[in-house]
Amino acid sequence: MSVSRSEQGFTPIYHYSGSLSKDDGKKAAFTLAEVLITLGIIGIVAAMTLPTLINNYRKTVTVNQLKVAYSIMAQALTMAQKDYGDMTYWEIGEHMSMDPDNSDAVSDSLNNFVEKYLAPYLRVITYCKAGSKVNSACNYTYVTNHPPAIADMCDRNVVSFITENGMIFALMYENSYDNTGTYGRYIYFQVDLNGKRKPNRSGEDIFEMYLDRTMSKILFRGYKYSREQILNCSGINGCCVSGGTGSCGALIMMDGWQIRDDYPFFN
Repeated sequence: MSVSRSEQGFTPIYHYSGSLSKDDGKKAAFTLAEVLITLGIIGIVAAMTLPTLINNYRKTVTVNQLKVAYSIMAQALTMAQKDYGDMTYWEIGEHMSMDPDNSDAVSDSLNNFVEKYLAPYLRVITYCKAGSKVNSACNYTYVTNHPPAIADMCDRNVVSFITENGMIFALMYENSYDNTGTYGRYIYFQVDLNGKRKPNRSGEDIFEMYLDRTMSKILFRGYKYSREQILNCSGINGCCVSGGTGSCGALIMMDGWQIRDDYPFFN
């Protein structure tokens, strides 16, 4: 009986003389349609989430800058009180009114106050005195929200200065007498956190504080009101789009130095 070669342990060898198909040896890849669909989905997701990310970033930057503004002014006052004693006894000017005939006296008094008690303790790069001529270096228009209108940062009875970090401070006497008849118990001021750069809008990059000489400290306007009063502008210059924005800084500080979801701006 004869035995075949395969049964004897031989492995048959096959010779391939054809050609490889066009797909042999190639890696799998996305088609153009699949790439376009993926990019479209990414674009939709980005369009939905990017505004939120941008707003959250703006909120964080605003809060950090507001802390800096509050801190540098508070430190300046602390150093000035070491040199000149308690703020209650600082020279603030004579008894005066807002009568036009006394406007120069108001300007001179405010200039003297800033030059003596504040400027030496701040890193000021541009100084704009109060007086009959408004210094354009510090002046620009901004948007208020009570109701929305355009206002000037400077006035003849306003001292303004730009600090090394680019912030613009504008100081003025509060438009009232205290119970002693001495004009200037409160020195009110605005700070624009990023200078003349936009948005230049009250409640977004412009905030209000004041120096209370009887308390010897710097305070955010509206600090004594409740959170509900500030958000509802309940008969006060609170923090709302349709009303005042003077207490927006107080609201941020009250909320633990953060801008919550119900804050009326950055939406």
